[in-house]
Amino acid sequence: MTSGGGKQDFTLESLEPRRQFAADLAVSFSAMYAAYPSPIAAGDWLNTSVEVANLSSQAQIAGTGRFEYFLSSDRILDEQDILIRTYGYQNMAFVGHAPQSYSGDAQLPLTVPTGSYYVILKVTPSAVYADPDLSNNIAVTRAPINVYHRNADLAVSWDNAHFQLPAVLVPGDQLGSFFGGFNTPLRITNLTGQPDFVGEVRLDYYLSADTILDDRDTLMLSLPSESLILSGSNPRGYGPRTIVPTDIAPGSYYFIAKVTPVARFEDPNLGNNIAVSDNAISIL
Repeated sequence: MTSGGGKQDFTLESLEPRRQFAADLAVSFSAMYAAYPSPIAAGDWLNTSVEVANLSSQAQIAGTGRFEYFLSSDRILDEQDILIRTYGYQNMAFVGHAPQSYSGDAQLPLTVPTGSYYVILKVTPSAVYADPDLSNNIAVTRAPINVYHRNADLAVSWDNAHFQLPAVLVPGDQLGSFFGGFNTPLRITNLTGQPDFVGEVRLDYYLSADTILDDRDTLMLSLPSESLILSGSNPRGYGPRTIVPTDIAPGSYYFIAKVTPVARFEDPNLGNNIAVSDNAISIL
């Protein structure tokens, strides 16, 4: 309505209270995922499939829920358990009591201690649901999984038959152009001889005034996550496409490569993860 002077009067009506669905969510692992293959290595992935049903009498409800996966040394979820994956609020809509299926995956952290663990799922409903019984919002696998650490002993070297650096370089030169058409002169071998090995590594390339890698050396290139697939004792080749930094001081330098484990395995012997060129390079 309009009052005198052309000003408008507004009447605020009270809002209806937010509707809450009366739900009793029940959570369980799908039959084929109620027990996982064991053992499994830290860093590997678990595929998950779970079912959520509405046990309440309300015929149709819709909302969201947060899914959290844990590793637990027993069947009781507590603050000592290890959170391995969180899925933000997932859409959950129910018609009758038919369960809804949800799939996902979770990676075991490399830091998980070796041992026996149950996989536990906790579903936390959003405020849209009024769930009076949260005790059945947790599902536990029937049997525990045994987690172990996949170890490798990586040995890093230059293939000297093909690794032929020029005696003199200038800032801005690309080292990869001096390998005589052979672009994988860096060799990585797993000395443990496992039949098949998969992991991820970081590759760092340096110029050093001596044959010892330290914090005074110049980092030329860092590749933070490179796939490493090895078969038995067969080496894997890598080729650095590195460029001599334009601000490096003239002098004599060794070319050094360092390989660092990133994911899916541990290397207890890092002493042989560094390769140093046989000869120094003169940079003008």
